[in-house]
Amino acid sequence: PFIIAAFFSGAFMRFMGSMRGKVGHVEKVIGVLLVLAGILFITGGVQTASFWLLETFPVLGTLG
Repeated sequence: PFIIAAFFSGAFMRFMGSMRGKVGHVEKVIGVLLVLAGILFITGGVQTASFWLLETFPVLGTLG
């Protein structure tokens, strides 16, 4: 895995260079998503969503 990672490091660095102007926006969006995830955990929304998913798509209960 380390050799493969080293092989793609140049392409990754070029990609990150092209994303330089967008990093601030990405950080803000990720921050909002983290706050929303925290609110869902505190209020039990994750449990409600998981029950809804299992009722709507029962095949998900057979995975894992």
